[in-house]
Amino acid sequence: MFLSAVALPTLLMILPAAHAAKKPKTAPKAAPKIETSVEPKIESKAEPQTETKTVVAAPTATASWQDRLALAERTYDDYRYTDAIPMFTALLADPSFTDGPARQKARALLAFSYYISQKEPEAAAELDRLFRENVDYPLDRDATHPDVLKFYDNERNRYVASLNTKPVEVQKTEARKAEAPANETIGDRHKWVRIFPGGIGHFLNHDYAGGAAFLALEVALGGTNLAMALLREGLKAPDGKYRQGTNPLPYQWVMNVAALTAFVVIIIDVIDAFVWSPARGRESLQKSLTTDLGPLGEYRLVFGL
Repeated sequence: MFLSAVALPTLLMILPAAHAAKKPKTAPKAAPKIETSVEPKIESKAEPQTETKTVVAAPTATASWQDRLALAERTYDDYRYTDAIPMFTALLADPSFTDGPARQKARALLAFSYYISQKEPEAAAELDRLFRENVDYPLDRDATHPDVLKFYDNERNRYVASLNTKPVEVQKTEARKAEAPANETIGDRHKWVRIFPGGIGHFLNHDYAGGAAFLALEVALGGTNLAMALLREGLKAPDGKYRQGTNPLPYQWVMNVAALTAFVVIIIDVIDAFVWSPARGRESLQKSLTTDLGPLGEYRLVFGL
């Protein structure tokens, strides 16, 4: 009894230990490993930026003005204003570049290139030439930089103001005569009338002296011829034969000489009317009398047709 009381607690302590010794040992399960991907922090190091330039092919010698204008506009749009200036300048100096709207556009872009390149005097000069061609040039105001647009408006306002305040130049009579073109005569307007003899061509050329001289000479020769013919006929008898003792030969000679001379004079008359008389006529037409009637104005009295 005593043994049982002592051995029982001891036995109870040994049995669990023995049972634990018989149980196979297993490795403890490892806790699931949770991997988190952490992106490495990359510090962006700013690389130095380099200016990208657009390489534009140069125009060939046979390129049309349309291609050269397009090339100059692309250069302007690429902000290469110093390169665009000689392109527009050469284009505007080209005699084949005659298209009005295209010339105005090229001149406007040339002025803007000068202004952006800090060459305001040259820009103002180009805008002045532009306004002389078209003071209402259709500028795209929405696509134009405000500073350039302000400069454009100021120059245009200055140009319009100069037109309104330009003094009127009063030319003197002598200056007007010197600048006036040569007066045109009826013979100048209708050259075919100069072919008529008797001084008619000279009179229509306003060459009154030449016309009077040829008219008098031709009338005299014609009258001489007619008079000699009448005198010769007066020597004839009723039967048509010359009277006895008369000599019609001198009358015949004078009549023939007068007729031949008149023929030569008529030829000279027509030639002079075409060659030398027009200049004499214009000179005489320019001679005039000037009368100043005060408030009624100044009048010129011109002698001739």
